[in-house]
Amino acid sequence: MCADITIPASPAYTWHDLLRHVGAHRKALLIANVVALCSVLASIPLPLLMPLMVDEVLLNKPGTLIATMQAIFPPDWYGPALYIGMVLLVTVLLRFIAIAFGVVQTRQFTLIAKDIIFRLHPMDARPATSMAMASRS
Repeated sequence: MCADITIPASPAYTWHDLLRHVGAHRKALLIANVVALCSVLASIPLPLLMPLMVDEVLLNKPGTLIATMQAIFPPDWYGPALYIGMVLLVTVLLRFIAIAFGVVQTRQFTLIAKDIIFRLHPMDARPATSMAMASRS
């Protein structure tokens, strides 16, 4: 008539157990952290590029950025449209790179976390659902 649900007691885990499982993923964690660092490095200059253009183009104080672009492009192209357009292109490209690294980083850490959680909860420690139901007559 009533359900009989059996749930085994959860095993006790120690920090040693957790660190042992995490240690098995050293290489993957190192790669994920390097990817996270690359994501940060790609996103750091983003808020600095447009104010730099204000200083160099609008205030007419050419600096390193303008000199670099003048070394790359022909003199006929020089002008605010080129400078601002290139900074916009670099900003969008860096944003895309930062987002791509962020997605890879999140995926790596998620896969590692799922594997560790799966290994911490072996199949025999998962909640058993044995239900004794009264037969209906």
